[in-house]
Formats: sequence, structure tokens, C-alpha cells
Amino acid sequence: MTLTHQVQNLSSIVSSLSVEASYLSDEIGALSERLADSEAKYHGLRNINIELESNCTALASTIIELRREADELGEARRRLEERDDEREGVLDGLRAELRTAKDDLERLACLVETDRFEEERAKFLDDFDEKRDRERERRKKMMMKKKSRGGSRSFWAWFFGWGGGDGTSDYDDDDDDGALSSSIVADAGGLVMDDQERERAAREFARTTLLHALQAERANVDELESALEALRRNNTAIMDVVSSRDTIISELNDRVAVFEEDRMVLRAALRQLQAEMRDEAPRTERMVRDLEEARERESRLIEDMKVMSEDMRQEREELESRITNVTGEHNRTREELDLIGLYVDQLEDRLANFAIARRELEVREKECGRLESAAKEQADLVDEYRRRADVLMREQNETRALIEELVVDREGLRARIEALNQEVADWKTRVDDADRRTEDVKSQSVRQLFLRLEEEKASWEELSQRRMQEERLTWDEENEKVLERTLANERAAWEACIAEEWKVRLNNEKSELERIITTEWTERQEKERLELESRHLEEMQFTIAAERRLWEGAMEAEINDRISTARSLWEKEADAKRIDAEQRARSFESSLLEEEVEKAAAKVYTRLEERGVRFGVSNPPSGRLTDLFDSSVENDVNSLLVDRSETEEYDKSDNDFNDFDDRTETGGRAILSEAMRAVYPLRI
Repeated sequence: MTLTHQVQNLSSIVSSLSVEASYLSDEIGALSERLADSEAKYHGLRNINIELESNCTALASTIIELRREADELGEARRRLEERDDEREGVLDGLRAELRTAKDDLERLACLVETDRFEEERAKFLDDFDEKRDRERERRKKMMMKKKSRGGSRSFWAWFFGWGGGDGTSDYDDDDDDGALSSSIVADAGGLVMDDQERERAAREFARTTLLHALQAERANVDELESALEALRRNNTAIMDVVSSRDTIISELNDRVAVFEEDRMVLRAALRQLQAEMRDEAPRTERMVRDLEEARERESRLIEDMKVMSEDMRQEREELESRITNVTGEHNRTREELDLIGLYVDQLEDRLANFAIARRELEVREKECGRLESAAKEQADLVDEYRRRADVLMREQNETRALIEELVVDREGLRARIEALNQEVADWKTRVDDADRRTEDVKSQSVRQLFLRLEEEKASWEELSQRRMQEERLTWDEENEKVLERTLANERAAWEACIAEEWKVRLNNEKSELERIITTEWTERQEKERLELESRHLEEMQFTIAAERRLWEGAMEAEINDRISTARSLWEKEADAKRIDAEQRARSFESSLLEEEVEKAAAKVYTRLEERGVRFGVSNPPSGRLTDLFDSSVENDVNSLLVDRSETEEYDKSDNDFNDFDDRTETGGRAILSEAMRAVYPLRI
């Protein structure tokens, strides 16, 4: 082999070694990563173990709580089982009642079918008897007919044996009787067969009816069984739900333990409250009586108010009647005054027309005489108007007494009457002015006419006389017609307007007066009632609030006193119980530990006996530790027991003595094991 081959081999070996080195380096990296992962897992597991160790105490307490909850759940399960047993008993009773009901129904169905069958049988027998009687009647009638036809047979009838007569008639009668009897027997047989078929059908119908009833009862039983199964499933579901409710029950029990202490105090307070409520009952009765008296007073006041309202209504009706009378008189007076005013206005117009006509026409002395006569007529008319005014004044004076009586109740009427008086005075002044004007016109017209008549007497005498006559006639006729029409129209319109206006005004005033009186009266009644109710309620509320404040203060003070006394007594009793429990625990602990030590000592004695025999020690003494060990060893053991008992914490309440016994037993065993470990090598 040459050097080149060796170099090639070495290079190949180096390359292979480098590949292996790279592979090994990769494996080393992977191993280092795995080592890091394992270390991380180790640390994680360590942390988990630490956490688990820290959670051991919580788990132990949880286990204790779960055991207690398991006991409670067992108790609840026992109660539920008892409840299920009770329900099973109830269901058994229901099944028995169902069976009895089923038997009763079957018997009832049988009785019903039997009664129906008996009724049908009686009906069938009645029908059969009736049918048989009818058939017999029919046969008898046929026989009678045949016998009646038997005496008048012909030769051919006798020869061929038709009808009755001689020897053959008897034979035929016998044949007819046999046929009748055979038909009756056949009918009876058919009826008997029908009776049997009906009885069979009735039995079949009764059987089917009973079968249907039994099937219905079985269906009901199946439904009840399905309902029972559903109830059982519901019961199991409730049992499953109980586990979720037990946690809530445990929490509630914890809270009940907190509230249990307050229950006695609250019971005492409740008893006190009941006693005070019994004491309060007479007060409430007295308040109820006061309320009834107030209601009676209110009813009496309401009755008085009704009487007063009735009196006011009567007075209002009287006033309304008086007002209507006064308004009627007032309307009549006003109408007459308005008519007088109209007449006066018409008189003024006519006087003015007369003056103008006199100036224009320049009548003569005859016209002056006519005018004087017209003036006299007008004066007479004015006198007539005055007389009417005087009559109206007298009537006004007569009605003044009634108006003065109504003035006290209604001030508005007085103002209206005063206005009417003022209008009457105005009309008087106007009448006086009209009189003066007529006198002036008369004097002026007379003077002017006399002057003009003197100046133009000769020239205008004939012409004026003829023209005056014609125009006078036409003018008088036209004026009288126009005046009559206008007066009639105006009077009718005025009367209608005044009547409508006064009617509307009276209705409005009447309705307004009624509304005002009713509203005032109702408002007054409502106000008085509300004031009475508010006053009574305020008095009652004030008295109730005062009594309630006094009662609450006294109750609170008494409750506080009782709570303080009960709390002091409870604290004293708790201290006494705690001291007694400590003493009992110590005595129990000492006795228990002494018994355990004696038992352990007996075991040690047996071992020492075995080993003493083995190591040359014979006949070890049996007795207390002072017999086997010296006083120093006993003192060491007692000091160890006392130190360990002082480090233990016991519950001093009577409800936790079971836990106290468990802890005492475990503590005593631990102390005994430590004492044995301390004593055993010493003795060996």
C-alpha cells in the first residue's frame, strides 16, 4: 500500500470521524436540551409538590367539611327515603282504593246489566202476552165467521166439503182448531226462540260492556302506574338535585348558627311585644270607637247639610217666584214707559211737521183754529199720558214695598229699580219739555199765522183754502196710514225683542243664580267635610305617633335592658361552662393519658420481659412506672405530658366534645410514643 492510499484512507477516516463528531455534537445538543427540559419539568414538579403540600391543610379541612356534609346528606337521604316510604304507603293505599273502586264498578255494571235485562224480559213477556191475546181474538173472530157461514152451503160446497154442516162441518171445525193451536204453538216457539236470542244478545252486550269497563279501568291503572313511574323518576331527579342544594343548606346552617344566639333575645322581645300589643288592644278599641263616633257625627252633619240644602232650595224657589213677579211688573212698567216715550217722540215729530206745514202753507185763521183744536187734542193726549204716568207711578209706589223687601236679598234688583225710577224721572222731564215745546210752538204758530193772515188774507184766501183742504185730506190720510203702520211694526218688533231679551236674561240670571248657590253650597260642604276629615286624621295621627314614640322608646329601653342582662347572664354561664369544660377536659385527659400510659407500659413490660429474659433480666415487676423506673424518669414523662397538653388547643364548648376526644386521643398517643421512645432505650 502506497502513501497516497494511506493518505486517502486517513482522509476518509477523518471525514467519517468529522461526520460522527458532528452527529455526536448534535446528539449532545439534543441531550442538553432534554436535560434543560427535564430540569424545567423537575422544577415545575417541585413547585407543584410545594403547592400540593401547601394545599394539604385546605384539603384536610375540606375533607372534614365534606364528611360533615356527607353526614348531612345521609340524614337528608334518610329523610327522603322515609318520605319515599310514606309515598309508597300512600300509593299502596291508592292502589287498594283503586282495586275497591274497580270491584265496585264491576258490581255496579253487573247490577245495571241485570236490571236492564230484567226490564227487557218483562217487556218481552208483556209483548208476547199481548200478541197472543190478539191472535186468539183474531182466531175467535174467524171461527165465528166460519160458523155463521156454515148453515147456507150449496150442493157443491157440501159435496166438496167446503164450509160447515152435517158430519164434515165438525171435522172441519176440528181441523180449524188444530190449525189454530198449531199456529199458536209455532208462534210461541218463535217467541221463545226470540226470547232466548235476546237473552243471549243481552248477555253478550253485558259481557262486552264489562270488558270495555275493565279495559278502561286497566287503562286507568296503566296511567296511574306511568304517573307513579314519573313520580319515581322525579324523586330520583330530586335526589340528584339534593346534592346541589345541600351546599346551600350547609351555608344556611352556618348562618343559622349565627342567628341562633339572637333568637332567644328576639323571642323575649316578641313576647314583650305581644304583651304590649295585648295592652295596646284597649287603646285601639277606644280609637275605633272614637272613629265610629266621628263617622256618626259626620253622618249627622251630612243630614243637617241635606236639610239646610232643602231649606235653601225652598227659599231659592220662593225668591225665584218673587223675582219672576217683580220682573213681570218691571217689564210691564218698562213697556208702558217705552210706549209713552214713543208717543212723545211721535208727538214731537208731528209737532215739528205741523210747524213746518204752518210756515210753508201759511194757513189762515181756520187753519189756526184747526191747529188749536189739534193742539188741544195733543194737550189732551199729553194729559192722558200724564194720567198713565201717574198710574204707573202709583203702581210703582205700590210695588215699592215688595221691591224694598227684595233689596235685602238681591242688591242688583235695587240698582235696576233705581234705574227705572231715573228713567221715569227722565220721561217726566221729557214730557214737561214736550209740553213746553207744544206751548211755544202753539204760541209762535198762532202769532205768525195771525200776522201772515192779516198781511195776505185777501190774496191767498180762496187759493189757500182750496189747497189746504186738498192737501190736508191727503196729508192726514197718508200720515195716519204711515203712522199706524210704523207704530204697529215698531210696537210688534219692540215687544218681541223685549220679550225675548227679558226671557233670555231671566233664564241666564236664574241658571247663574242656581249655579252659584249650588256651587257655593257644595264647595262649603266639601270644604267642611275635608276640614273635619283632615282635623280628625291629624289628631289621630298625632296621638298614634306620640303613643308609638312612647311605646318604641319604652320597648327599646326594655329590650336593651333585657339584652344587657341576658348577655351578662350568658357571659357568666359561658365562663362557668368554659371553666367546667376545662376542668373536665383536664381530668378526662389525665385519666385517658394515664390509661394509655398504663396500657403502653404493660406492652413495654412484656417486651422488657422478653428482652430481659434474653439479656439476663428475669421477673420484671408489674405496676406503675415508679415501680419499674426511678422518680426522675416519671418526672420526665409527666413534664413531657404537661408541656404537650399545654401546647394543644381544645374547644371549650359542649358541642365540640367529639372533636376534643379525637384530638385528645391522638395527642395522648403521640405523647405516649415519645415517652416510650425516651424511656425504652434508657431501660435497655
